[in-house]
Amino acid sequence: MNGLRIGANGLLSTLFTRRVPLVGRRALLHSNELHAAAQVPKIRPQLRRPPCSPRSLHTTAPRQAYWFLLTPLARFAVAVGARVGRRWWKRQPSEWRKGVWAHMSARKRYILGGVAACSLGGVVYYWVHLEDTPITHRRRFVMFTREQVASLIEEEKDVIRTMISGGVSELSPDHEMYRHVALIAMRIITRNELAEEKGFKWNVHVIDDPRIVNAICLPSGDIFVFTGLVKACQNKEELALIMSHEIAHAVLGHGLEVLSSRAVVDFFSLFVVGLIWTVVPYAVASVFLHSLSRKTADILIHFPYSRKLETEADAVGLTMAARACYNPATSIKVWEHLTTPSSDIDTAFPMGSTADDGAPQGSTADGAPQGSTPVEVTRDQDDEFYSTHPSNIHRYENLVQLLPEAELEYIAACSQYGR
Repeated sequence: MNGLRIGANGLLSTLFTRRVPLVGRRALLHSNELHAAAQVPKIRPQLRRPPCSPRSLHTTAPRQAYWFLLTPLARFAVAVGARVGRRWWKRQPSEWRKGVWAHMSARKRYILGGVAACSLGGVVYYWVHLEDTPITHRRRFVMFTREQVASLIEEEKDVIRTMISGGVSELSPDHEMYRHVALIAMRIITRNELAEEKGFKWNVHVIDDPRIVNAICLPSGDIFVFTGLVKACQNKEELALIMSHEIAHAVLGHGLEVLSSRAVVDFFSLFVVGLIWTVVPYAVASVFLHSLSRKTADILIHFPYSRKLETEADAVGLTMAARACYNPATSIKVWEHLTTPSSDIDTAFPMGSTADDGAPQGSTADGAPQGSTPVEVTRDQDDEFYSTHPSNIHRYENLVQLLPEAELEYIAACSQYGR
């Protein structure tokens, strides 16, 4: 796939040439603009990842997160096992069952001790996997690394490759729209000191699909922008804000955070599933309560958590765009007119939805992958309760409150580097 690559080793000397190395092709970019983008001293040291965190206590070798794809199988196995166990228990003599309960009651101290030991182990595990979020320094629980979810990242790339092979093309680096998007990405990355960010190999891909109003940035540093989004934005400031928002998701590690949160909820949900299929006598009622428990977890846990991360990415993205000298007062207006739902693309990174079983969803009949988009439109405040994203009204109001600080960043960046 074509892509603009900014080496993670920090050797930005390639930016001084008229041609920039690309994956498969070379794009002709203006050397003066690239030279100005490369000559960017450090603006804010806090953009660097905090040097110390409890994650340094890890002793296990990185493992691929294949178990995440086994979630539906685990739920099914627990449900079947619980139902079979219930029937077996009912067939036993009542005297024998009373004896089992009496035996457990006599040893409840040992049982409670085992539960307490397991709980303590869970608390220790949680504490060991706490870390500071880059930039915002918010404490969070992350149990995965990029190496462990590398297979999921590749699956997301395969979804987009499937779109391209299915008739949707990728713009050539020589295309005017590609150069427009690439220069915006270049400015955001260099002026926010992200070119040397560990673990990222920045590549820009512009997908020629006007139906999709969307942009995605994977944890690998691959930035995908759809032409539908470029045409929907009224100016480069609005496009820069959306792209900064997606880059912020990747830099903040929101994808790994969401996977970790879902893994914990899925683990405890197995106990709920087992309880439902053990206690409820009727299969139809068990299926209903099983489905209701998952929807309840979405509404009460996953959706609010996702909206929190979206708000954080909005704030960081606004600052990133301002430091790249894109007018924040102009850029936030994108949420006033971006009110038409578009075709969706699903991605587990950075904040796309996943299916109930935790695996990435498939594609719709028209070839567009299904799921919620990072640039999701939630027009009504009432709809926000059932959405992974804040409503446009709340997003705009939150960004307006952040404007004073963002405008100071904008003025300082423009006065130092020019527009």
